[in-house]
Formats: sequence, structure tokens, C-alpha cells
Amino acid sequence: SVTDNLQAHPLKVFPNPTNGAVHVDFGTITHAAIEVYSIYGQLVFRNEKVSAKVYQFDLDVAAGVYFVKVATEGREMEFKLMKR
Repeated sequence: SVTDNLQAHPLKVFPNPTNGAVHVDFGTITHAAIEVYSIYGQLVFRNEKVSAKVYQFDLDVAAGVYFVKVATEGREMEFKLMKR
């Protein structure tokens, strides 16, 4: 389940809401891919080779609700992110 995945990998996306700078704390995860989608399903950001413990990127998009999808080690997690 999603809850099990989050407990196994205590991944954090912050700050939320954000003014543009987004941080993803991967904890013990060593390799991941990040995709950010608008509520309309439009891909607005992608990085398929993230290997930093804490990865920071700028989300240069209009204010609104976005979904951050993180794929790692055969698992996928999704976080709702508010852009101010």
C-alpha cells in the first residue's frame, strides 16, 4: 500500500506550499526519478537521474496544485504540492 511505501522510504517534499524552490529529502534512497505534473496531467518537470540525498529544483510554473511523482527501487510515490 502507499502507507507501507512511505514508511519504508520516509521521503519528504518541502516546503509545501512552495514559492518555487522545491526540496526532496530521499532519506536512505540512493537513486530516483522525479516527475511533476499539473492537475491537467501536463508534465512540467522531469529529472530521471537523481542521486542526491536532498535534491533541490525550481518549479517555474503558474500558481496551483501539482503532483510530484517519485519512482525509486521499483516503487512509485506521489505527493500533492501547492505552488504559490
